[in-house]
Amino acid sequence: MTADRASIAHNLSNILNAVLSNAESILQTSAADSPNARHAHAIQRAVARAADLIAQLKSFDPDRTQSAGDPAASPLQPSARQFTILLVDDHDLVRSAVANNLRALNYRVLAADGADAAMELLRADEQIDLLFTDVIMPGAMGGAELAREAQALRPQLKLLFASGFGAVSLEQSGRLAHGVPLLMKPYDLPQLLEVLQRILVA
Repeated sequence: MTADRASIAHNLSNILNAVLSNAESILQTSAADSPNARHAHAIQRAVARAADLIAQLKSFDPDRTQSAGDPAASPLQPSARQFTILLVDDHDLVRSAVANNLRALNYRVLAADGADAAMELLRADEQIDLLFTDVIMPGAMGGAELAREAQALRPQLKLLFASGFGAVSLEQSGRLAHGVPLLMKPYDLPQLLEVLQRILVA
């Protein structure tokens, strides 16, 4: 895949992530048999089909295996403990929608639009359990560099990365180490919660 096509696929993944997160927010606040819920499920199915097309664009990357938009069989349960997550994403729609969904499920979310804002929060806030950051962001510091700086300040800080680029391409370009926790965009809320719980309670 050319760099231009990879960038387009990355941007489409961000947009789909925002659409999917907003649909999930509607589902969390709507009765299961309501018109709003039916519309939200239709949006999820459309996102899943679009995500499959993006995956075909990235077919060179065998690590992109997740699908998006599988509706949860039952309402998602709030976290038993209010963990604090620092969410870092330069895409406004993704950042806002994901933060709102997590807050509705009893997570405390600090949101930052880039590495500089995230570092300010890391220096100032009294407790952060996990850094959830996009890998590719504008500016001198991407997600991997931010994670290194963050753990230098807070050695016990747990990490989760997200990206619209595939894991293999990120590793080959040196933007991300092999084997780190990574969610591929567009990810759905059940996927995110499963990974968060696995990391936070470990």
